[in-house]
Amino acid sequence: GRDYDFAAVCAWLAERVDLVLLSFDAHKVDVSDELADVIEVLRPYAGKVRLVLNKADQVDAANLVGVYGALLWNVAKVLRTPEVARVFVSSFWDQDYVHEDHRQLFDEDKRTILKELRALPRATVLRKAHELVGRMRLTRAHYCVMTYMRSQIPWML
Repeated sequence: GRDYDFAAVCAWLAERVDLVLLSFDAHKVDVSDELADVIEVLRPYAGKVRLVLNKADQVDAANLVGVYGALLWNVAKVLRTPEVARVFVSSFWDQDYVHEDHRQLFDEDKRTILKELRALPRATVLRKAHELVGRMRLTRAHYCVMTYMRSQIPWML
């Protein structure tokens, strides 16, 4: 066991990061109790979470659909989001694929997730700018309300 609350640490990190990658091995897609706790604390940050089915090339075409479905089923039971989670299916290593049946899918998903990772610094700046604009609007609204209240109650400082 751990000497700390792993799910609480994951929640603390998820609040501060811009992207969370949950990686699943194609041979072990069941969700343990500890992983279920982590997924549960990640629910408020579902927009940041990306599911990755790694080592997918090691599963033949006939079984890949079953593995993919099992992963979606297991995660959906815990995540409970209205839409189906997007799963990036590939193998993230430098060796050739074992089963070439879904090479196009593997390559496309790998490109997509790597592109998102490369774009993260720019996306982070944009997100922070949007948050700043939102805070400025709230401050302005607060100022307007307080100014109006002060004009209505002359003795209020």
